[in-house]
Amino acid sequence: MQTAREFRLTPEQIAAGKNVFLMMALVDMMRPIVEGYQQKILNELGYPELTPCTAYQLPNGVDTTYYARCNEERIKAGLKVENQEHCPLLVAEDMLRVARNTLIEAFEPVTGLTTHALCCAGMDKYHEYIDLTLRLVASNPH
Repeated sequence: MQTAREFRLTPEQIAAGKNVFLMMALVDMMRPIVEGYQQKILNELGYPELTPCTAYQLPNGVDTTYYARCNEERIKAGLKVENQEHCPLLVAEDMLRVARNTLIEAFEPVTGLTTHALCCAGMDKYHEYIDLTLRLVASNPH
């Protein structure tokens, strides 16, 4: 077993950490763009009390217009997705989720913790673990 002084990150751990940082940046860049045009469309449609997170409450027919307009605005913003029915922000958030879980898997031989165990402990513990692990990756020379 390695002592704290002997501990060295593996290339897999470093790559997983870097990928989480990249996906966090992607989400942070994407959020104001996507939520901005989503809210603008909700306002234009006469539903300023709704937010992008509550847009599912739009009446039938109006929701179709909303999603079509979101796709138009996505194209204008230059955001690409594999499936035009997918929201680029949700795609980016899913990529971040996968990257975080890959980070947990990369550190499992050291910590003994799995994604399942961390999720069962509560999302606050999951996010705390991710934060601490990213601090470790960022603080180690590689």
